[in-house]
Amino acid sequence: AESSGLFSPRTWELSTFRPEVARMNPTQGLLVKDLNQAGGLGISTWESEQEPKDLGFDSKIDHRVVQERIDGEAIGVTFLSSSHGSIALGCTEAWPPQTHPWGSYIYHGSIGPVSLSRVEWAVLDGFAERVACHANWLGLWQADFIRKNDRWYLLEINPRWTASMELLD
Repeated sequence: AESSGLFSPRTWELSTFRPEVARMNPTQGLLVKDLNQAGGLGISTWESEQEPKDLGFDSKIDHRVVQERIDGEAIGVTFLSSSHGSIALGCTEAWPPQTHPWGSYIYHGSIGPVSLSRVEWAVLDGFAERVACHANWLGLWQADFIRKNDRWYLLEINPRWTASMELLD
């Protein structure tokens, strides 16, 4: 991401996270993300007074991270990689998250396509080339970002068909 001119939210493994960091970032906030979940399941807000042990942390089986929350537009970008190169095909914007009994953030659908500037398309095409070359991928794949002002923050890469691809199709 960084070599493409993109950013990443600061992220800590739950086992190494120091709760005083949460108290130092009251405006942005922090999220707890379960890396074994999809569609927003397993994402919750870090409460400033919490300790990892309050979350039932078990270092042998835990796959959670604490991540800086970035407010902005949640954008999903679909890419195509082939032996001829990689390009960004289109993007959608996720509907705003709503509180859900299973967690704070659940994917509720997307709208799109979303218009981008030529500079944004060029950055995303460069990102696609780097990811596909590094991972040796061919085919359709997708990445989720937060776009805040002129900065793009990579949240995750999905090496599979995603729900937002239906809109672009």
